[in-house]
Amino acid sequence: MVIRLTTKAQQQLKLDKLPKLTTSDKKQFFTEWNIDVVHLNKKKYFMFTENKTLFTIIQPAKGINNRLLFEDYFNNILQESFTDLIDSSVPVSINRFSFEYTGTENNYVRRAQIDHLYHAKHLAEDHINTFQINRYPIASIDFKFPVDYYIDEMSILLKDYNVYFDKDKE
Repeated sequence: MVIRLTTKAQQQLKLDKLPKLTTSDKKQFFTEWNIDVVHLNKKKYFMFTENKTLFTIIQPAKGINNRLLFEDYFNNILQESFTDLIDSSVPVSINRFSFEYTGTENNYVRRAQIDHLYHAKHLAEDHINTFQINRYPIASIDFKFPVDYYIDEMSILLKDYNVYFDKDKE
């Protein structure tokens, strides 16, 4: 999985400047994530954005200050995104991912993150859950809602690749 880190995210994780890999024109679900560090109500958060669906998760960044802590943290967040959003009678467990780190590109994902941050700041000021940023339609994904698009793509992934199912939990 490719993890694209902004300069602020690289600094948070104490990583040296990363090389930039070019994004493929053919977007694939769950293979690339853009990570930024943002401030909401004077607190620091990671903003995780899946590159195909533009689904975004905002979680506290406090205490996550190196690569190993980040990888455990992000793997847990990915697992939670599956279990929280999919209505399934079969428990879902994803394998721990290995990450390839690179710098971000100035593209549609970064522009979507800027839009998400704008909405997140207003939601946080009004004490509304920032998950709601995924309920705004986005032009670069044909005016779909990121959360609905993410769930649709996740359902396809789970159906097509049952290796993600943890059969021991059935």
